[in-house]
Amino acid sequence: MNPKVVDYVIEKIEKKFGKMSQTREEDHDFLGMNITFKRGKVKVGMKKHILKAINTFSEDITRDAATPATSYLFKTREVDKLDEKKAENFHSVVASLLFISRRCRLDIQIAVAFLCTQGSEPDLDDWNKISTIPTQYY
Repeated sequence: MNPKVVDYVIEKIEKKFGKMSQTREEDHDFLGMNITFKRGKVKVGMKKHILKAINTFSEDITRDAATPATSYLFKTREVDKLDEKKAENFHSVVASLLFISRRCRLDIQIAVAFLCTQGSEPDLDDWNKISTIPTQYY
């Protein structure tokens, strides 16, 4: 809290490792995350990455969802595999969601982890499952 102590610590770090960038405001950008410190609380968001994942998916997935996964997430059936274009789109969105889930959306980790296992030959069920992951909380 004391700026003189912060200056002292930064001086010691820079002496050992070299010049570094500094931010002393409430809002910080770090590794694609928006980190806000306010009234003793920390808020982490990745709105840009979430919007990119939504816009990358070739169908509308902007509806609300009550939970991060459907009741049939772990059920697999023999259904048609995705064509090459949709499979590539599926992989791209799942990769984006994996990045997001590890940093600020811990609630979607199980659903995303399961979808990662379907990577070699995603099917229509997997396509539908990805559209149910909630995106309303940035």
